[in-house]
Amino acid sequence: MAFWSNTAKLLEPTRKRNFIVRIKNNDFFIAKSVTRPTIEAEVSEFLILNHTFKIPTIKKYQDVTMKFVETTNLSALRTSLGILTNGNLPSSGSPNAEGLSKSDGIDISIDSYDDSGKLYDSWTLMGAFVKSISAGEMSYESDEFVEIEVVVSYDYAVYEIASSSTASTTAALGNALSTAAAAATATAAGAGGGAAGDTGGRNNLPPSPSPAPPPTGGGTSPEPEDAIDDELPADYDPDPASTMV
Repeated sequence: MAFWSNTAKLLEPTRKRNFIVRIKNNDFFIAKSVTRPTIEAEVSEFLILNHTFKIPTIKKYQDVTMKFVETTNLSALRTSLGILTNGNLPSSGSPNAEGLSKSDGIDISIDSYDDSGKLYDSWTLMGAFVKSISAGEMSYESDEFVEIEVVVSYDYAVYEIASSSTASTTAALGNALSTAAAAATATAAGAGGGAAGDTGGRNNLPPSPSPAPPPTGGGTSPEPEDAIDDELPADYDPDPASTMV
């Protein structure tokens, strides 16, 4: 998608394949898949008149399911069975009917990484213990790997984000936003300046031409009053009423 093809890598999606399961501080690279913690709130319903009101009560963490590829040199089945049976593997001479206690809890974490191999976030299962183990399925008709499915139950989970990853991402996003804001401001200023220049050009019309001076050469010029009086007849009376009797 074009949205994720940003060359600045500011919004890098987290990929499912970049994870490691740690059990007792040991990396289990043979883990094929794992479900991360799911938190669900229990709800109590109260009926008042004709209305039902839902109130959240307590949160509950769902079990985590892990799938491992069984290998001859690093057996996920042997490890999980040892955890479940407190180190006493089932054998013909030991039915191992001893139950488990809460003190048999183990440290399990699910770490996620970015494409550069840096730790991004981590889920730590507190008070975890192995709830069930499925030893997989064998078949002459298949050449697929044998998978061991382990279900882990726990009290609660702690979620942590790597501080370096958060700081670098926040700084990169902040710089990108600042750059985008500066570019938008510059674009708006340029558009406003162009509009102002056009308005100024329309308002600042060239001045009207001043009236041309009267010709000084052979052109006709207005005659003075004395010249007009000289052309009147001798008996011209400017006020005929004054001569009436």
